[in-house]
Amino acid sequence: MLTLHDEIFEFLVGLHKSDKNFLFVPRRTNYRSRLYKGFWFLGNEDYLKVSFWNGIDPKEKFHNIGFVVIANGSSYIEICAEDDAEKVDFLYMLVEQLGDFEKDGKKNTWHRHYSGKNYMANLKNFIEQEKSVIDALIKEHKPKGITLPDKTIIEDIERVIRLRKVQK
Repeated sequence: MLTLHDEIFEFLVGLHKSDKNFLFVPRRTNYRSRLYKGFWFLGNEDYLKVSFWNGIDPKEKFHNIGFVVIANGSSYIEICAEDDAEKVDFLYMLVEQLGDFEKDGKKNTWHRHYSGKNYMANLKNFIEQEKSVIDALIKEHKPKGITLPDKTIIEDIERVIRLRKVQK
C-alpha cells in the first residue's frame, strides 16, 4: 500500500509542478502515525482515498468526494455524506450529473467502479473527465462544507514532500 501512496503522490506532485493551479488534498494529520509511516492520503493498509476538494464527512471520517484505490489495484470513485442534508442534496445532484453510480444501501454513499486494476490509468481518466465537472459544479452551487482547495493546501503538500525526503 505504501508504494501506491508514493506512486500516486509523486504523480500528483508532478501535475502540480507543471500547473500550480492543480491542487490535491494529502493527509493532514498524523493520526496513528500514518503520515510518518508514508500514508500520504487518507486510508490504511487496505486502501487509500485521494481527494481534490475540501470536505469531510465527520461521521464517516472520509472526504466527501474522492478516488479510492484498493490494495489489489482496483479503483473507484466514492461520494459520501452522512452529516448534512444540504450536502447530501448537492452530492446526489453530482452523482446524477456524472452518471453510472450505485448507491451503497441506505447510506448516502455512491460508488462508480472502474474495470481492471490499472489504477494509474483510472486516476488519470478521473482527473481528465470527472474532476473538471465536479470543480464546475462546486463553483456554481457552492455547497455547504465542500470547497475547492485554496493555496494554503500547498503547505500540506510541501510537508509531505519533506517527510518523503526524510524517509528515503
